Amino acid sequence: MNGRSRLLVATCSALAVLAPLGTVAPAHASVVRFEDAAAAVSSDLAAIAGARGWTIAQARTQQEAADRLDRVRQAVAAVHGEEAIVGGMLGEKPDGVATLLIAGPATDEARMLATSAGVRLVDRQPFTAPELRKRASDVHERLVRMGYPLVVTAVDIASADIWATVTAKPGLPATSGALAVRLPDGVAVTVTDEPAVKRESTAFGGMRNLLTGAPMCTSGWSVVDPNGTTGVSTAGHCGVNQITHDGTTHNLALQVQHIGSQGDVEWGTTAVPEPDDFFVSPTTIRDVSAVEPIGNITLNETVRVYGRTTNAEQSTTVFALDVAITEGGRTSSRLVATTNGVTQPGDSGAPWFNGTVAFGSHVGSATIRGQVRSLFQVADLYDEALGVRVRTT
Repeated sequence: MNGRSRLLVATCSALAVLAPLGTVAPAHASVVRFEDAAAAVSSDLAAIAGARGWTIAQARTQQEAADRLDRVRQAVAAVHGEEAIVGGMLGEKPDGVATLLIAGPATDEARMLATSAGVRLVDRQPFTAPELRKRASDVHERLVRMGYPLVVTAVDIASADIWATVTAKPGLPATSGALAVRLPDGVAVTVTDEPAVKRESTAFGGMRNLLTGAPMCTSGWSVVDPNGTTGVSTAGHCGVNQITHDGTTHNLALQVQHIGSQGDVEWGTTAVPEPDDFFVSPTTIRDVSAVEPIGNITLNETVRVYGRTTNAEQSTTVFALDVAITEGGRTSSRLVATTNGVTQPGDSGAPWFNGTVAFGSHVGSATIRGQVRSLFQVADLYDEALGVRVRTT
């Protein structure tokens, strides 16, 4: 859809969001409001402020800090090379200082770029981002080989430590201390009796509602492959074969499913082209303006999600990058963990976003550092995982 102002009426057909203005809707249809980019930003800032106890001005201040950090990151990468960037962190409070971490000594040019934007540059980090990811992967594989049924690992870029959580299993070390001595230095491990990982299926909803008959999931983003074929994404563990919009179902032909090194995601096609729209509430849709580059996903950055089980916009922040989970013998890597668990079973596949920018699609939840946190697949990795990209306006 383009940015013109209009009111959409959602009929019981999946073609509803493609229908022109003035389409006659059946009596049971619900009114759907379209938000353009400016309205989306205003709406999100108000919701974020309410969720975090901030003023709208404070929420805007943090968003502006995130934008500056993204620009500095890209500029420094042009000077030092992409491989030197470890990651970025926003302050936990709106007036906090944003930080960019890099490996190796910083050049004077890089320091000047950061200082001029009010970003703190911390150089000489012990590991690059790929090296941290490799360390976490090695720890994860070791824990899986030991026989733990549910395993979570994540990277802490601030300390260069690896966080790990496993669900206890008879015959294996049952305490954090007993397990820690069998792992490399720099690994903070927790053993729990509770499920450490949960992939959240068994409900319906999202941009377009997806279902498989009994278990159901949430759709995420409209996608397009290099040949121009459009479709819709959801979580890879959903395995959906139908899509429903306001009560009417349509066949969904699975194209590619990926559960592995690039996350947990799949995509399928329907009989009609899918527009570049997504639901952010039961009655509000937006266009997708852009996809957040994986390198720009920043610790403490605000992200939002809408899944049909939860059935309301939820706000939280980015907590950890390069998260890997193993459940049911299946390992998914390069996920992002959020600070809070704000989702429920059935939200899998749902869009994670900020304004009109696509950040990812929902996967489930995992226990990291003793707290259950929501997880999402990075939208920027759809190409590597599926060979498609998110459709944008």
